[in-house]
Amino acid sequence: MFVSAPAKLILFGEWGVTRGGTAVGTSLSTRFFLRCEEQLPWECQFSGISNHESAQAFFERLLELGQWPKRGRWTTSMEFRDVEGLGSSSALVSCLVRILEPHGTLDELWLRSRSLIQASQNPKASGFDAGLQIWGGSQVLRGSRHWSRVKLTHNPRVMLVHTGAKISTASALSSLSPKEVWVRRLSDSAEGFLKDQNWTDAMNEHDQLLRELGVVPKECQELLQYWKQKKWIEAGKTTGAGGGDALLLYVVPEALRALQEDVEKRGFWFQRATWESEGLRVEKAQ
Repeated sequence: MFVSAPAKLILFGEWGVTRGGTAVGTSLSTRFFLRCEEQLPWECQFSGISNHESAQAFFERLLELGQWPKRGRWTTSMEFRDVEGLGSSSALVSCLVRILEPHGTLDELWLRSRSLIQASQNPKASGFDAGLQIWGGSQVLRGSRHWSRVKLTHNPRVMLVHTGAKISTASALSSLSPKEVWVRRLSDSAEGFLKDQNWTDAMNEHDQLLRELGVVPKECQELLQYWKQKKWIEAGKTTGAGGGDALLLYVVPEALRALQEDVEKRGFWFQRATWESEGLRVEKAQ
């Protein structure tokens, strides 16, 4: 069986969503693939995953939990880089669950994926991003349990830049505990975005709150400040519960070329995928 799931991006509400707050996320058109072929002995092959040791450890953890068949050849491939932090682990879990439960409903797959993500990675992880990859599109999650679709108006000024310096989300989740008042402020900002889709306000509010929490790398703080001083962007924030490597930007159209040149000079890159793609799908059934 050959299945795929889209990459995902958390726009607003990271950190808070694992503590009952509101988050907004979307799936992307770039995808993760998992192929299963009946063959003994058990074997894994990685393609497009630069950190093979981490991926192998994740596979073995699933085996220990009894959640991975001890047979067959399993092959992964990706249209995005694992360092981009776009949900390769949750995409892997979603694809695995689809193969193991070919007739399961999407609701059942989501619940199974969430429990498996929590068991295999970190008990504080909500696993809700698996929903982004199973259903696809843009979604809002409230209280780590209730999700619904949301239509995000396309805005060409919203762009994502990768620095390649991804922080471990699992370790970050286990080391910091945001206070309730902070979670409420972050959640209010995400809810405000859902009402008016004011990207600059939401980005600036989130950037300040994430800095207060201490999950914005110093290099990212300096970079955002520099681009604002150059008047290349109006707002920006990091993405991902672990601080992440990615910067969500609200770009000044007239300054796009200058920003692109600076990004390339630093060895960074823009995310080329489009938003609101199709969710989990079977590419080829056996």
